[in-house]
Amino acid sequence: MTVRDQGGIVSCGARLLGALDALERKRKALAALVDGRSLDQLARAPGPDEWSVAQVFLHLAIAEEMAAAYIARKRGFGGARRATVLSALRFRALRLAFVLPIKFKAPKGLGELPRIGFEAAHDRWERAGRALQELLLSVPEREVGLELFKHPAAGKLDLVQGVRSMTIHVDRHTKQVKRILQQVQRQASP
Repeated sequence: MTVRDQGGIVSCGARLLGALDALERKRKALAALVDGRSLDQLARAPGPDEWSVAQVFLHLAIAEEMAAAYIARKRGFGGARRATVLSALRFRALRLAFVLPIKFKAPKGLGELPRIGFEAAHDRWERAGRALQELLLSVPEREVGLELFKHPAAGKLDLVQGVRSMTIHVDRHTKQVKRILQQVQRQASP
């Protein structure tokens, strides 16, 4: 299947590969941001009811695990509809919501996180990312444009929109990690 994209024709498969590549670059950038920090800094929450960097990584891992589980389940059941203009509008609204400086409550199952060591959280996120990528690379091109991704707030999206929403999600949490690191560093300074 092909689609028109800014005057040219681009296959959905190529668009999905591009979205996966962008997600992987964001993952690596976030990992590089925390590289060289002490495990204590990365496991320390700046305050009560606030996440540590390790918990942010755990949250990202769980989000990717849940996305992969939904995609696999939906593909197994079949019957997914082709994404419509409504999917595109939901994705645009989601993109707008994520750039606004509004704090969002994490969806049920993603908000209450246990304390965890950074290495365990990072390893879990790495495994979740590899599993998600393998799953998405196994999807036939004819299914890429189906509503096989379900965002907790935006609803059903196609796979390209879903991966792009995950990239935006990592961006948002990268800002959070920067803030956490600054707060933890300030608290450690005499």
